[in-house]
Amino acid sequence: MEVGWVLALLVLILVAVPELWRRTTLSAARMVEYVRLPAPPEGAFAEAYRETEDWALERGFAPGVVAELRFRLGGEAERIARTAYWPHQDGRIVLSLLENQGRVFYDFDTAFEGVDLTTTNFPGHLGHPCVLNGGFRLQVFPKEGLDALYARHREAVVGLERALGRPALEVAEVLPWVQAYQERRMEALRRCPFFFLRFWIWPFMRRRYLNRPVWEVTPR
Repeated sequence: MEVGWVLALLVLILVAVPELWRRTTLSAARMVEYVRLPAPPEGAFAEAYRETEDWALERGFAPGVVAELRFRLGGEAERIARTAYWPHQDGRIVLSLLENQGRVFYDFDTAFEGVDLTTTNFPGHLGHPCVLNGGFRLQVFPKEGLDALYARHREAVVGLERALGRPALEVAEVLPWVQAYQERRMEALRRCPFFFLRFWIWPFMRRRYLNRPVWEVTPR
Protein backbone atom coordinates (compact mmCIF):
# COMPACT_ATOMS: atom_id res chain seq x y z
CA MET A 1 0.00 0.00 0.00
CA GLU A 2 2.79 2.39 0.86
CA VAL A 3 4.49 1.64 -2.44
CA GLY A 4 1.26 2.50 -4.25
CA TRP A 5 1.07 5.87 -2.50
CA VAL A 6 4.69 6.59 -3.37
CA LEU A 7 4.11 5.75 -7.04
CA ALA A 8 0.96 7.87 -7.11
CA LEU A 9 2.83 10.80 -5.57
CA LEU A 10 5.66 10.39 -8.09
CA VAL A 11 3.23 10.42 -11.01
CA LEU A 12 1.52 13.49 -9.58
CA ILE A 13 4.84 15.31 -9.33
CA LEU A 14 5.86 14.37 -12.87
CA VAL A 15 2.54 15.67 -14.20
CA ALA A 16 1.97 18.68 -11.98
CA VAL A 17 5.45 20.22 -11.94
CA PRO A 18 5.81 20.56 -15.74
CA GLU A 19 2.30 22.01 -15.98
CA LEU A 20 3.00 24.46 -13.16
CA TRP A 21 6.27 25.46 -14.87
CA ARG A 22 4.48 25.92 -18.20
CA ARG A 23 1.85 28.21 -16.74
CA THR A 24 4.39 30.18 -14.69
CA THR A 25 6.80 30.65 -17.62
CA LEU A 26 4.14 31.88 -20.02
CA SER A 27 2.56 34.14 -17.41
CA ALA A 28 5.96 35.68 -16.60
CA ALA A 29 6.64 36.32 -20.29
CA ARG A 30 3.32 38.13 -20.63
CA MET A 31 4.05 40.33 -17.61
CA VAL A 32 7.00 41.95 -19.41
CA GLU A 33 6.04 45.30 -20.92
CA TYR A 34 7.95 47.08 -23.70
CA VAL A 35 7.58 50.79 -22.94
CA ARG A 36 8.78 53.11 -25.68
CA LEU A 37 11.20 55.86 -24.58
CA PRO A 38 12.41 59.02 -26.35
CA ALA A 39 15.32 58.55 -28.74
CA PRO A 40 18.19 59.11 -28.45
CA PRO A 41 18.42 57.89 -24.84
CA GLU A 42 20.38 59.53 -22.04
CA GLY A 43 23.08 58.26 -19.69
CA ALA A 44 25.58 55.44 -20.21
CA PHE A 45 23.29 53.68 -22.68
CA ALA A 46 23.39 56.68 -25.02
CA GLU A 47 26.93 56.12 -26.30
CA ALA A 48 26.28 52.50 -27.24
CA TYR A 49 23.02 53.57 -28.87
CA ARG A 50 24.72 56.25 -31.01
CA GLU A 51 27.43 53.85 -32.19
CA THR A 52 24.87 51.19 -33.07
CA GLU A 53 22.58 53.72 -34.76
CA ASP A 54 25.41 54.91 -37.03
CA TRP A 55 26.29 51.32 -37.92
CA ALA A 56 22.64 50.39 -38.57
CA LEU A 57 21.74 53.38 -40.75
CA GLU A 58 24.78 52.76 -42.97
CA ARG A 59 23.49 49.22 -43.66
CA GLY A 60 19.88 49.94 -44.53
CA PHE A 61 18.20 49.73 -41.12
CA ALA A 62 15.49 52.19 -40.10
CA PRO A 63 16.08 54.66 -37.23
CA GLY A 64 16.13 53.02 -33.81
CA VAL A 65 13.29 52.60 -31.32
CA VAL A 66 14.30 52.81 -27.64
CA ALA A 67 12.35 50.84 -25.05
CA GLU A 68 12.48 49.90 -21.41
CA LEU A 69 11.57 46.40 -20.34
CA ARG A 70 9.40 46.44 -17.24
CA PHE A 71 8.18 43.45 -15.28
CA ARG A 72 4.72 44.06 -13.89
CA LEU A 73 3.63 42.15 -10.80
CA GLY A 74 0.35 43.35 -9.41
CA GLY A 75 0.24 47.14 -9.56
CA GLU A 76 4.01 47.67 -9.53
CA ALA A 77 6.28 47.75 -12.57
CA GLU A 78 10.00 47.17 -12.08
CA ARG A 79 12.56 48.09 -14.73
CA ILE A 80 14.50 45.10 -16.07
CA ALA A 81 16.70 46.64 -18.77
CA ARG A 82 16.88 49.21 -21.54
CA THR A 83 16.88 48.05 -25.13
CA ALA A 84 16.79 49.50 -28.63
CA TYR A 85 15.58 48.01 -31.90
CA TRP A 86 16.36 48.73 -35.55
CA PRO A 87 14.16 47.00 -38.16
CA HIS A 88 15.86 46.55 -41.51
CA GLN A 89 14.19 48.37 -44.37
CA ASP A 90 13.75 45.10 -46.25
CA GLY A 91 11.46 44.03 -43.39
CA ARG A 92 13.18 40.75 -42.58
CA ILE A 93 15.71 41.47 -39.78
CA VAL A 94 15.53 43.30 -36.46
CA LEU A 95 18.72 44.37 -34.69
CA SER A 96 18.48 44.56 -30.89
CA LEU A 97 20.80 46.34 -28.47
CA LEU A 98 20.56 45.07 -24.88
CA GLU A 99 22.02 46.66 -21.77
CA ASN A 100 22.78 44.06 -19.08
CA GLN A 101 24.64 45.01 -15.88
CA GLY A 102 26.50 47.85 -17.55
CA ARG A 103 27.43 45.85 -20.66
CA VAL A 104 25.78 45.83 -24.07
CA PHE A 105 25.03 42.91 -26.37
CA TYR A 106 23.45 42.47 -29.80
CA ASP A 107 20.80 40.19 -31.28
CA PHE A 108 19.72 39.81 -34.87
CA ASP A 109 16.22 38.31 -35.10
CA THR A 110 14.19 37.02 -38.02
CA ALA A 111 10.80 35.30 -38.02
CA PHE A 112 9.48 32.71 -40.45
CA GLU A 113 6.10 31.03 -40.39
CA GLY A 114 6.57 28.52 -37.57
CA VAL A 115 10.31 29.17 -37.13
CA ASP A 116 12.26 31.98 -35.43
CA LEU A 117 15.99 32.67 -35.75
CA THR A 118 18.30 34.59 -33.39
CA THR A 119 22.01 35.29 -33.86
CA THR A 120 23.60 36.88 -30.80
CA ASN A 121 26.80 37.60 -28.90
CA PHE A 122 25.07 37.43 -25.50
CA PRO A 123 26.78 34.51 -23.70
CA GLY A 124 23.84 34.14 -21.34
CA HIS A 125 21.96 32.41 -24.14
CA LEU A 126 24.37 29.49 -23.80
CA GLY A 127 22.55 28.76 -20.55
CA HIS A 128 19.61 27.33 -22.47
CA PRO A 129 19.36 23.70 -21.45
CA CYS A 130 19.18 22.26 -24.95
CA VAL A 131 19.19 23.25 -28.60
CA LEU A 132 15.84 24.91 -29.09
CA ASN A 133 14.61 23.11 -32.17
CA GLY A 134 10.89 23.39 -31.56
CA GLY A 135 10.34 26.37 -33.85
CA PHE A 136 13.36 28.34 -32.59
CA ARG A 137 16.91 28.44 -33.95
CA LEU A 138 19.69 29.99 -31.87
CA GLN A 139 23.28 30.88 -32.80
CA VAL A 140 25.58 32.25 -30.08
CA PHE A 141 28.92 33.90 -30.92
CA PRO A 142 30.06 35.49 -27.63
CA LYS A 143 33.19 37.22 -28.93
CA GLU A 144 31.98 38.60 -32.25
CA GLY A 145 30.92 42.14 -33.12
CA LEU A 146 28.18 43.61 -35.24
CA ASP A 147 29.71 42.98 -38.67
CA ALA A 148 30.44 39.31 -38.04
CA LEU A 149 27.08 38.68 -36.36
CA TYR A 150 25.21 40.38 -39.19
CA ALA A 151 27.04 38.33 -41.85
CA ARG A 152 26.33 35.07 -40.01
CA HIS A 153 22.69 35.97 -39.50
CA ARG A 154 22.12 36.86 -43.15
CA GLU A 155 23.75 33.58 -44.18
CA ALA A 156 21.43 31.69 -41.84
CA VAL A 157 18.37 33.58 -43.15
CA VAL A 158 19.21 32.60 -46.73
CA GLY A 159 19.76 28.99 -45.64
CA LEU A 160 16.43 28.84 -43.84
CA GLU A 161 14.56 30.44 -46.75
CA ARG A 162 16.02 27.80 -49.01
CA ALA A 163 15.30 24.93 -46.61
CA LEU A 164 11.78 26.04 -45.70
CA GLY A 165 10.82 27.11 -49.21
CA ARG A 166 9.31 30.39 -48.02
CA PRO A 167 10.55 33.92 -47.25
CA ALA A 168 10.96 35.48 -43.84
CA LEU A 169 8.00 37.37 -42.40
CA GLU A 170 8.02 41.14 -42.61
CA VAL A 171 8.07 43.36 -39.53
CA ALA A 172 5.18 45.79 -39.11
CA GLU A 173 5.36 47.67 -35.78
CA VAL A 174 8.65 46.77 -34.17
CA LEU A 175 7.77 46.70 -30.45
CA PRO A 176 4.69 44.44 -30.77
CA TRP A 177 6.74 42.25 -33.14
CA VAL A 178 9.58 41.96 -30.61
CA GLN A 179 7.25 41.20 -27.70
CA ALA A 180 5.50 38.44 -29.67
CA TYR A 181 8.89 37.08 -30.75
CA GLN A 182 10.11 36.89 -27.14
CA GLU A 183 6.93 35.14 -26.02
CA ARG A 184 7.43 32.52 -28.73
CA ARG A 185 11.02 32.07 -27.51
CA MET A 186 9.74 31.33 -24.00
CA GLU A 187 7.24 28.88 -25.46
CA ALA A 188 10.01 27.09 -27.38
CA LEU A 189 12.13 26.96 -24.24
CA ARG A 190 9.25 25.46 -22.30
CA ARG A 191 8.92 22.66 -24.84
CA CYS A 192 12.40 21.33 -24.03
CA PRO A 193 11.84 17.95 -22.33
CA PHE A 194 12.16 18.23 -18.54
CA PHE A 195 13.32 21.83 -18.79
CA PHE A 196 12.19 22.51 -15.24
CA LEU A 197 14.86 20.01 -14.07
CA ARG A 198 17.54 20.92 -16.59
CA PHE A 199 17.29 24.57 -15.60
CA TRP A 200 18.79 23.76 -12.20
CA ILE A 201 21.57 21.39 -13.27
CA TRP A 202 22.59 23.08 -16.51
CA PRO A 203 25.00 25.65 -14.94
CA PHE A 204 27.11 22.73 -13.69
CA MET A 205 27.27 21.18 -17.18
CA ARG A 206 28.12 24.27 -19.27
CA ARG A 207 31.87 23.68 -19.26
CA ARG A 208 31.56 20.90 -21.80
CA TYR A 209 30.09 23.44 -24.26
CA LEU A 210 32.71 26.17 -23.88
CA ASN A 211 34.53 24.94 -26.99
CA ARG A 212 31.25 24.84 -28.94
CA PRO A 213 29.90 28.40 -28.68
CA VAL A 214 27.79 28.17 -31.85
CA TRP A 215 24.41 26.45 -32.03
CA GLU A 216 24.15 25.46 -35.67
CA VAL A 217 21.04 26.27 -37.63
CA THR A 218 19.71 22.88 -38.72
CA PRO A 219 16.09 22.88 -39.92
CA ARG A 220 14.16 19.74 -38.99
